[in-house]
Amino acid sequence: MNSVAFIFALLGLLLLTVFIYINYPKQWRRHKFFNVVLIIFHVLGTLSLAGIFVVYKRIPYEWIKWGISRIGSIYYVVILYLAILFGVRIVARFIYVRAKRAEHKQITVKEIHFLFDRRVHSTVFLVIAFGIAFYGFYNIGNVRVTEYDVEISKHCDRDSLNVVFFADTHCGAGTWSYTYDKLEKEIRGEAPDIILIGGDVFDETTSERDIEYFRKLIQSVDAPLGIYYIYGNHDDNTDDYTARLMREMGVQVLEDEMVTVDGIQLIGRLDPVDDQLSLDELMNKVDKDDSLPTIMLTHRPEKFKEISDAGCDLALAGHTHGFNIPQFMGRNIAYDMYYGRKDYNGMTAITTSGVSAWGFHYKFPAKSEIVSLHITFGN
Repeated sequence: MNSVAFIFALLGLLLLTVFIYINYPKQWRRHKFFNVVLIIFHVLGTLSLAGIFVVYKRIPYEWIKWGISRIGSIYYVVILYLAILFGVRIVARFIYVRAKRAEHKQITVKEIHFLFDRRVHSTVFLVIAFGIAFYGFYNIGNVRVTEYDVEISKHCDRDSLNVVFFADTHCGAGTWSYTYDKLEKEIRGEAPDIILIGGDVFDETTSERDIEYFRKLIQSVDAPLGIYYIYGNHDDNTDDYTARLMREMGVQVLEDEMVTVDGIQLIGRLDPVDDQLSLDELMNKVDKDDSLPTIMLTHRPEKFKEISDAGCDLALAGHTHGFNIPQFMGRNIAYDMYYGRKDYNGMTAITTSGVSAWGFHYKFPAKSEIVSLHITFGN
């Protein structure tokens, strides 16, 4: 995150903090201890966020990185959830009062206590916000396997193909050493023929140690037909940096190009931030054989109908992180799908919620996953 974006994000959090503070009970705000605790919480949280997005990858001590990534993540989640909950409270109270007045009914003492007692609401909201933050902290490290069976009616040299597909590892503030250990265990357990990586392996918080963690992961898993990777929007494409790292690890990088692997055509798209070809330009470039099974690997889950019309049989995407609140915030509605499996005129499209998350060690209610596909062909 650049300095300008960080300043605007910090101002946004400051405004949310003020909004939350004025919604706390007056009795709490008048209490010195409460204000001291709030100040400490906000100072630590703000400094941790600055550490994550400004200097994280340059911090030499792992215990400091561990601390600021956790504190910053919890702070961010708690602030946004409290803002959402207090906002919902205001809207719900307004609607309820208007409905009562429209019916010409008096609001009872019990209802007034339920509607306006900020102590009850604030306590409940704090429990919910911190509960979700701590669960999300646990949830992001609990990488699971999501399995799909896919049938492709086209002829192939082989009867079936076992694929492990994953995306959005965001090696850095969103991950930790045990994430890679868990990934290795789950990938090896699936015994894949081929491994596909859907982008955002690295991001702005990635350090040299994070790169080595990922290198060790790649070197510890086996895929007889190879490992293939495409760029995500957070991967550093400056001077072909990430591609060079991947090739050093033995991973084949697909940049708006196609390879044929054991009779299966695999097309890898660049991300739009990297001068992506249009779909028509890409199809003209790769000159694919329509009689062969074709898999499209694309970071963002968009234009699936056009990809289907172009004769692809399977499209794999990431980017959205699933329905991950508060990072979701409606953004993913613009894409064809934010998670799961969907059919597009005979083409199967799968969008993964990814392994990790950008910047924050947190996921809820989305899960951290790798995708295991068992593909059968119409021989």
